Amino acid sequence: MGIALNYLTFSNYSVFQISHRCGFGSNAYFCDAFKRKYGMTPSQFRTQSRQANDPNAIATMASQNDESIKKVF
Repeated sequence: MGIALNYLTFSNYSVFQISHRCGFGSNAYFCDAFKRKYGMTPSQFRTQSRQANDPNAIATMASQNDESIKKVF
């Protein structure tokens, strides 16, 4: 998912293109998995990350959500 975060933040690829570049066979499954992991859809993440325009804030958010997802599994 880390690669997806980079694509969403720094590329103009569509969410569909990103899902396939990250190895997901289904865009819907990618969006569902992303939302479970990060608490928002890929599109919401893209909007927030571009508004923040701060790579350090993005990395912090991803790190915090990675820790919370470990507790679920």
